[in-house]
Amino acid sequence: MILKHPLKDQRKDFWKMIWNAQSEIIVGLYADENLDSDVYDYWPLENEILHCGDFTVKLIDEHFESEYVHRDCLIQSTEVRELSH
Repeated sequence: MILKHPLKDQRKDFWKMIWNAQSEIIVGLYADENLDSDVYDYWPLENEILHCGDFTVKLIDEHFESEYVHRDCLIQSTEVRELSH
């Protein structure tokens, strides 16, 4: 799934959409220099569990490359699913 970076008040809806679409991959495209104050991390940080309504999201691995970051996460509601971001 390719999406625009969600706003803070859209985080719960974002993860619900990911769950309902049964997405396994999220691709976010943006340049750091174009980020503004409405942009924030909508994925969990290291050693953090993100609670979004009926969903919990946990970061299980993160790799920093020169042009991108690859993250593996677990999203849980009625079952547990793995996804890449």
